Amino acid sequence: MRPETAISLALHALFIEKGGVKLGYREDVLAKLRTLRSNSIPVPGVRIRPGVDGDYSDEVSDFVGRLAIAGYAIQESPIELTPKGVQLIRRHLLENIEDPALQNGAKVLAVSLEVLKQAGPSSETPPTLPNVSLSA
Repeated sequence: MRPETAISLALHALFIEKGGVKLGYREDVLAKLRTLRSNSIPVPGVRIRPGVDGDYSDEVSDFVGRLAIAGYAIQESPIELTPKGVQLIRRHLLENIEDPALQNGAKVLAVSLEVLKQAGPSSETPPTLPNVSLSA
């Protein structure tokens, strides 16, 4: 699963869990990514390392920051998506719905891909998700 897909899945799982656009903090996204890894779902390209205030990921921070810069998040900490931000995440997941790793990860995080399929893409086409740096 590509890094932006794994992060999108984690964000969408938080959207469902929290019941709205206020998703919590980066640490909550990292917890979802750790859950994927602990259930043998590969999440390559996203490094989680110890930081001053707990675990940290440059890739997650970059992703959330780019969402904010592009106007898809109202704020970065706690993470709060705009309605278009939610659409963008859902569209990305729909575009990658055939990926077996995404399908398995969705089961692990209790995200119903069937609900996404039924809702379908919105009539407005947002730009693609920001790329996550895969630097070594």
